[in-house]
Amino acid sequence: MNPLILLALAAPLRLLGPIQPMDVLAIAEFDGAELVLLGAGHQGWVYVTHTHPMLLLVNQKFPLPNDLRLYTNSGEVFPGQIEAAPDADHIAWRHPWLGRLRFPLDAITGVGAQPPPHGAQLDVLELADGDRMVGFCASLGPEINMEVPRPDGTMEQRSIPWRRIRALHLADARPQPPTGCSAFRDGTVVRLKQLRHAVDDVLHHAPHHAATHTGLGAPANGWTVLALGEQVLPLGESTVSADTPTTLAPIIDTSGSLNTGPVRLRGIGTWHVDVPPGMTRFRTHVQIPSELRHLAGGALVFEVDGVERDRIDLADIAGIDASHAIEVQIDGASVIAIRRTGGAIGEVGATVDLVDGVLFGDQ
Repeated sequence: MNPLILLALAAPLRLLGPIQPMDVLAIAEFDGAELVLLGAGHQGWVYVTHTHPMLLLVNQKFPLPNDLRLYTNSGEVFPGQIEAAPDADHIAWRHPWLGRLRFPLDAITGVGAQPPPHGAQLDVLELADGDRMVGFCASLGPEINMEVPRPDGTMEQRSIPWRRIRALHLADARPQPPTGCSAFRDGTVVRLKQLRHAVDDVLHHAPHHAATHTGLGAPANGWTVLALGEQVLPLGESTVSADTPTTLAPIIDTSGSLNTGPVRLRGIGTWHVDVPPGMTRFRTHVQIPSELRHLAGGALVFEVDGVERDRIDLADIAGIDASHAIEVQIDGASVIAIRRTGGAIGEVGATVDLVDGVLFGDQ
């Protein structure tokens, strides 16, 4: 392999998927069938067939710009700016490199620099001066037309230009997890079909399904996560919930446009991970934080739809590495339950990190 065709990267990479996590120095090329990369250490050139989807991660963290972004029910996120739509039932959006996109209003969860809250009963408009308007969003375009209640119970329509708007949250926002999505430094989270990289140093992909005018295409050096295949999801982007009010919520690394960092489970209790359709396997490494290894005890139990699939005695893995690989079959499952029991000292030290967590299915 000619080293001149290597993709130059600012930081090493990490490959997650059906194989054990691998450190990567560079990518030569990939298409829908095979990935050719330079492994770290003594691995040399590695040829990986896409039997299962996988994720390529840039290890370096890039802060997200505080720009306007469009959030969709599909889990995709698009920075850019709004444009005039052909009718009141759609929103037109100009993305920096995907081009001009058009979505029906019921496909949108909100617009702003931060993700919209889940499950709001009414549309909420946040203005740049700190005021809020709560009501019904009648249409989106160069202005937002909001219907808001008067004190007498009747509705008043107001038109607000975008220069006065900080964020818009639409009612009943319940976005799906971004399964099969790639992430970019500009905050884009998108499913890219027919993704490939060849010797021309260009990241090729098919036009987005919502594109009405195709853009320049993805920047080859602008990605932070590449999804090779449609059925792959970082654990941190799945819905993780705790079953008891005394159990602290997971701490998820949110420094990138996809949550690919460790998920921290603190305390004694059970966490539930929703499994998107089509997933067949769940993989992660269980690690105990170094400052708590001498206190580790109890067990970590993995159950799939109520059936125990694996159990770890945490005192047994609290050595130098304090890490244990988990792989669980989840074919047709809806929920993974992770149950943490206390050891001799109960809650003290009852903390574990799930590192390199990924759910994936068959191609």
